[in-house]
Amino acid sequence: MAMPAGDAGHAHAHDAAEARLPRIAWVVVAATGLVVVAAWAVTLATASDYNQLMAGQLAGTSPAGTLVFLGLSGVMMVAMMLPSALPMLATYRGLAARDARREQARVRTLLFGAGYFAVWAAFTASSLVALMALGLMDALAGPVRFVPGALLVAAGIYQLTGWKQFCLRHCRSPLAFLMTHWRSGTAGALRMGLEHSAYCLGCCWLLMLVLFVAGSMSVLWMGVFAGLILAEKVGGPGERVARWLGVAGILVGLYALGFAWTHPVLPAVPGMGPDGGMAMGP
Repeated sequence: MAMPAGDAGHAHAHDAAEARLPRIAWVVVAATGLVVVAAWAVTLATASDYNQLMAGQLAGTSPAGTLVFLGLSGVMMVAMMLPSALPMLATYRGLAARDARREQARVRTLLFGAGYFAVWAAFTASSLVALMALGLMDALAGPVRFVPGALLVAAGIYQLTGWKQFCLRHCRSPLAFLMTHWRSGTAGALRMGLEHSAYCLGCCWLLMLVLFVAGSMSVLWMGVFAGLILAEKVGGPGERVARWLGVAGILVGLYALGFAWTHPVLPAVPGMGPDGGMAMGP
């Protein structure tokens, strides 16, 4: 892999890039905080419109409506995922600043983030439309009431698999990822963002589906899941957190399946769903 380096060689570039991180980090953290606050504000303000746009994808809508829907999906993912992506973005910014002029490093960092969130926006939009088409975004009755419990069990089992740990290790080790995937230039930045999003998606896709189905797009539970993902990807015992979440998911899922067996209609969990008081709906 070709890390950014000058005449002093790869090791010198690596050390210099790491030395720049503390100076860069506080700027990135401050900017990230502002972006996350703005993204959550937009998500809350456009919640009803987002639900209508989502329904419009099934009924047929204009290309402009689809673009707005994708854009709002991206904003929602920025609100949820940007905090946990911050270490990767800060590390990339430091290395890009060594590899290029400051202005170009900023552009590359923006492209890296754009590739990352574009994948998440596409996954979110397509998943929500598919779940709505299957009737899993409304009150659950009949056989579909078993879906949240089954999905929780599946997500819990996935948390314990080697594939989950493999993807999580790539998410938790920004410098290791960049050392093995580095590509120079603006096109390289975009491609690296796409590649990183693939590992992140492999790490968290089932957790997101649990949120979409069991959470019914609740703002409250969006925040909870964002915190869990942050603990996995940034916290010290992140891999252990992933396993604890797996065990908890299996247990809660089995309880949900048992509850669904004895109740013909699945009631809303507090803060979840249209009757939970915090859902992203009218």
